Amino acid sequence: MTNDPASLQNLYDIVVPPPVPFFPPAQGWYFLFAIALLVVLFLANRALHVYRRNSYRRRAFKELAAITTVLQVAELLKRTALAAYPREQVASLSGEAWLSWLSETGGMTIPPDVFVTLSRDVYIGNSVAAPHNLIEFAGKWIRQLKQPRTPNPEP
Repeated sequence: MTNDPASLQNLYDIVVPPPVPFFPPAQGWYFLFAIALLVVLFLANRALHVYRRNSYRRRAFKELAAITTVLQVAELLKRTALAAYPREQVASLSGEAWLSWLSETGGMTIPPDVFVTLSRDVYIGNSVAAPHNLIEFAGKWIRQLKQPRTPNPEP
């Protein structure tokens, strides 16, 4: 060894520290995992609540697929409305008041031919075949039905 500080003989290998282990994590990670778990549980609970709250829609769509007459469509619309809204608000509606309520809660205007079908052909009986546009309107209405702010209690 020489006393010359610039000499290459005075160089030593670099000592590399051991790699940092992944486990056990620091205390802050446990806190973040707990927060993430709470967020996931909250979102899962919310999704389950929405799924259950919309069960009447799924049932209505299944029934709508098998409907053939205007009277059946009208009955399905009324039963769906009763499932989503309080009975006092929906049960007494009929005629133009019912159709305007359908328009308001569905967030769309009722096409003129559907308006005529629902206001006139319903009273003929169960023999009038449901036109395609009426079934299409019913499907859109069920999908877009705005729910009230307070949930309807189960009977």
